[in-house]
Amino acid sequence: MNVMILGASGFLGSHLCNFLKIKNTILRCGRNKNNDIVLKKIDQKKFSKILKKYTPDVIINLIALTNVDLCEKKRKKAEKINSGIVKTISQSVNQSKLTKKIFLLQISTDQVYSGEGPHKENSVKPINAYAATKLSGEKYIKK
Repeated sequence: MNVMILGASGFLGSHLCNFLKIKNTILRCGRNKNNDIVLKKIDQKKFSKILKKYTPDVIINLIALTNVDLCEKKRKKAEKINSGIVKTISQSVNQSKLTKKIFLLQISTDQVYSGEGPHKENSVKPINAYAATKLSGEKYIKK
């Protein structure tokens, strides 16, 4: 299986690549030269070309601005990364004219719930800007 990992150079991405490469072909995508595809910025036209060229079976998106304090201070940046990039990826996948379907996995957060759990999936109440922007990104994936 061809697995594209966006955010492959981060902590989770590097571990996930090592684990999945045992039985899959991994395409590492990230901002530095250690990746198969260097993506400094994701726009729909560029990402659509990448999908057409590499035709992944699965895309795992790990790209996120996870610094909670920074998300509070720089809300627009958090929205761009945690929501906007997810929207671009989702639209590119949905509009791709590939002969096969691509499974898109978005890594999210439990911070969309307040108080102690267990929680119901549809009972969300984001507790900070980080959680609100991640939840917004999830809505694009659901479409």
